[in-house]
Parts: sequence; structure tokens; C-alpha cells
Amino acid sequence: MIWNMRRFNFLWLILLPAFAAAAEHPDSLFAEGNRLYAAGDYEGAATCYEALVTDGYHEAAVYYNLGNTHFKLHNLAQSILYYEKARKLDPGDPDIRENLAFVNLGITDRIQPLPEFFIDSWWRGLVFSASLTTWSVIAVVCWLLAFGLLIWYLYAWQPRVKRAAFYGGVATLALALLVLVVAYSQHRMQVDNDGAVVFSGQATVRSAPSESEKALFVIHEGTKVRVVERADDWLRVSLPNGHQGWIRSDAVEMI
Repeated sequence: MIWNMRRFNFLWLILLPAFAAAAEHPDSLFAEGNRLYAAGDYEGAATCYEALVTDGYHEAAVYYNLGNTHFKLHNLAQSILYYEKARKLDPGDPDIRENLAFVNLGITDRIQPLPEFFIDSWWRGLVFSASLTTWSVIAVVCWLLAFGLLIWYLYAWQPRVKRAAFYGGVATLALALLVLVVAYSQHRMQVDNDGAVVFSGQATVRSAPSESEKALFVIHEGTKVRVVERADDWLRVSLPNGHQGWIRSDAVEMI
């Protein structure tokens, strides 16, 4: 038994530095990318950030820095793609929104979106006014406050205090449910993988999934589309103005 414990401790001492190095790897690689970016080595910075993504670190800060780096490298489509990925994870960040709006000024296509019903616009604005983490924290706080008020209602003696605690608890509980719905809506929008960015210089949109079908119109690098349907190597996409058609799947990258 003593020998087994000694052997375990020996193995732990050997493996501990490896675990520590693995834990420091993302932070050190991110810091190295930041250092290279500040030094003007944008290709080196992009390599560091992309290595993090390859290793499974899908963070808004990593995608945001990749968007900045590819903008410096004049890679329009890549910059838009990574800004979109960053916004998907942290939609409330004003820097992501502003940089994305700025880089979109460089795309060829100027597509006027269909007018949105004001309730849909208001709801979307509410859902993306804060990050998913923020909404989750607010929901937990509201739940705790609501249960605290309802417990206060059970033990309060004065009628006025009981009424205030009861109605306050019910109102806070309703607010918690609303925040949960908002958080869930944002989560669903993040999970839904139907957004894409055109990566080829231009892509011909056709009436059906075949090169021999009629060409409807052409869209260019950096244009964002929504994928409606898939068929083999083709995607049926929808543009913000409502126009739809089929393009080859290798012409776009999914957000």
C-alpha cells in the first residue's frame, strides 16, 4: 500500500508540470498573438489565434482578434466571418458591432433588407442587448430575490408588508421567467448554424441546384446569407432582401 502511494505521488509529480503547461497554453498563445499583432506581424498573430480555434477555444475575444487581424491583412471575407462569430458569442459587445459595421462598408453588394415588424425588431434588440452570461446571471438573481420575497411573505405579520412581499415576489418571479425566455432565445440563435459568408470572389445564384440551371443573380465576397436548405454540394440561400436561390457550398463559409 505504501509502495502504491509512493508510486502514485511519483507519477503525480511527473504529470503535474504537463497539466500546468496545458492549462497555460491557451493564455500564452493568446498573449503571443496579441504581442505579434501589436508588433505588426499580422500573419503570425493570425496563426496563433487560429491555433486556439483549432484546439477548441471558441471564445468571442479570439474571434474578435482574428477579425481585426484579417482586416489588417485585407482579407475581407475572413474578417467579416470572424466578427460574425464573435458577435454570435457576445452580441452585446459594442466594439464587435462597430467593427463589423465598418468592415461591411467594404463589400461590393449593397442589399437593402426587408422592413422588419417593429415587435420583431424590438425583441431582437432586447435579446442581443446583453451576453448570454449576463442574462443568465440576471435570471439567477431574480429567482433568488423572488423566493426571498415569498419566504418573507410567509413569515411577515403586518398585512401591508405581506402584500408588498407577495406582489413583489410574484413580479420578480415573472421577471425571472422573462429573462429566462430571453436567454433561451439568444442561446437558440447562437446554436442555429444557418448563417454564412461568401468567400469566393463572386458566386452565381441559380434557380435550382445545378450548374445548368438559370442564373438569377451574382453575389460577391463578404456578403452574408442565410442557409435555408441543403442538397448535396448546393445550398439554397436567402438574402436580407428576401431573394433566394442556390449556390455551391464551397462558395461560402458557415458562421
